[in-house]
Amino acid sequence: MQEKRYIRGKRLLKEIVGDPARETIKKLNMVAPDAGILLAAHFGDFYSRECLDLKTREMVTLSSLASTGKTAQLKVHLNAAVTLGCTREEICEIMIQLIPYNGFPTALNALEIVREFFLEKEEL
Repeated sequence: MQEKRYIRGKRLLKEIVGDPARETIKKLNMVAPDAGILLAAHFGDFYSRECLDLKTREMVTLSSLASTGKTAQLKVHLNAAVTLGCTREEICEIMIQLIPYNGFPTALNALEIVREFFLEKEEL
């Protein structure tokens, strides 16, 4: 059972997150291999649920990561969001939506990460 979850999670990680996921698991395997297995298995558990589509799930993930200041993961999930069809405008609107609930500093920090991301992709 655990192996099926790991395989499903690893497949979804590759499809949605791409190379950064492989690098994360590789780094985890160097220090705590079980953490990589758990990461893949749990990613698969959440991202294979049927009620929300993958794009919507990723939009929720962006909001959560930005709201909690998880900038390293936010960078990874920005790429995943674009892979799943999120537009720059949708991503910026997510960050703007943070303002009334998390404040300007949180939203501005997140928008700076978004700006850097799209500059690197040469889309600004």
